Amino acid sequence: MKKYITGVLVFVLSFSFVSNALAADTGATLPTVFADDPVNGGTVVWNNLSTLGVFQANQYATAVLDTVNTLTDYVKVSGFGFAIPAGATIDGIKVRIEKKKNCTTVCTVTDVADNTVSLMKSGALVGGNKALATAWFTSDNARYYGTPLENADGTSTDLWGTTWTPAELNNANFGVAFSATGTTDGEVTLSVDEIRVTVYYTLGVDITAPVISEVTAVTTPTNDSTPDYVFTTDEAGTITYGGSCSSATSSAVLGSNTVTFNTLVEGTYSDCTVSVTDVSSNVSNILSVPTFIIDLTAPVITLSGVTPVDISVGDTYTDAGATATDNVDLFVTINTTGSVDINTAGTYTLTYNATDTAGNVATSVTRTVNVNTVVTPPPSGGGGGGSVPLYILQAMNQNVLNSVVPKAETPAVTGKVLGEEKFIFTLFLQRGSHKIPAKVNEIRELQMFLNKNRFGSLVVDGKFGPLTEGVLIKFQLSNNLIGDGEVGDLTRAVLNR
Repeated sequence: MKKYITGVLVFVLSFSFVSNALAADTGATLPTVFADDPVNGGTVVWNNLSTLGVFQANQYATAVLDTVNTLTDYVKVSGFGFAIPAGATIDGIKVRIEKKKNCTTVCTVTDVADNTVSLMKSGALVGGNKALATAWFTSDNARYYGTPLENADGTSTDLWGTTWTPAELNNANFGVAFSATGTTDGEVTLSVDEIRVTVYYTLGVDITAPVISEVTAVTTPTNDSTPDYVFTTDEAGTITYGGSCSSATSSAVLGSNTVTFNTLVEGTYSDCTVSVTDVSSNVSNILSVPTFIIDLTAPVITLSGVTPVDISVGDTYTDAGATATDNVDLFVTINTTGSVDINTAGTYTLTYNATDTAGNVATSVTRTVNVNTVVTPPPSGGGGGGSVPLYILQAMNQNVLNSVVPKAETPAVTGKVLGEEKFIFTLFLQRGSHKIPAKVNEIRELQMFLNKNRFGSLVVDGKFGPLTEGVLIKFQLSNNLIGDGEVGDLTRAVLNR
């Protein structure tokens, strides 16, 4: 789009009072939207309409008249993109059309003329028809509509029989509707090179500053180092930034404006401001951007407890979890994925993740949990069958080799081990046996026996769990028995000695 913009500043001095008025125009502006419309009853279609928006000589929109079809469709052009300031007074509208005719036979003086030259408001024809009675020429010839002289360029004071506001002229559907007619005995080609529009208007003195207000503050905290800020203004103008913030966006439009701040480093920003200066150099109120934090640092996750963790099939597992620290957030939630199946041997991975309020994602941390298989000892041991976790057997055997496990002591008084009467063990016992009520008392006697003989410090509760099993293994190993943690025939025989 090409525009020729001029402006004249007029000063009138009267009785020491100065009144300023600015006369301006949009310049001769080409359209960007083109349409052929037969609504006027035309029977001749225009071709190559887009050339009407090209500022280049000899680029024509064309239509062909003959003895039968003597009225063209409307050429409708719009989309001039005017930006006439609100409050301006519209003084006149000028239309310039450059056109010619080309006859296959000899042209007559009056065989082609304008039929319609009208303006469009919101897409509809309004006001008067400025069609000229002057016949078209056989060479390019510019004609002016809405001016004192049709063949000479000049300033327009013609409103075309209607009223206009800046908003109506700035509207994308403002435009020109044009058609031609002919009386011919042969074929005539009509060519239109350009259709341009110039709007003349006057601005009064503007002493009112724009008013701006916040629409959307900067998200805080944020990991976006080029955050957006949204404000609205009741006048267009130039944006001025203050404090630590700046932006490549320098112009504000009427209404909502989104500006993207230039790259900011990590930190807290509390001094950023925005203001708008209108075309009359009036400066708006200064808008303080609410304090915001740029946070580019991810949280750090730390495991609680150890990794890897070893347990046996059937053991209870309680995860120790993890914690996260962050440079901004006081609390950061840990999200744990993965699970441990205590009833199935295998290696399990728990993964810990965290994201802070600004959206920074921590490096994930993992814990390995090994659920170990259970091994069955040979039948020559405790005589009761059953199973013992492999890691317990390995640990107990190592203790034996290192002479860590103490040997059992012979009771000081034979037959007086636990009380006035010597207790005789008769039942098969193993981990979980306490679930059978008849075995609870015998488990208590076993715990008392092991404590008495200094193999451990068990709570005498009648429950056969991992601790009781481990202490029993110490007893078995010290008596050259298989450390399977079960009271079978051989172990029971040693207990009853």
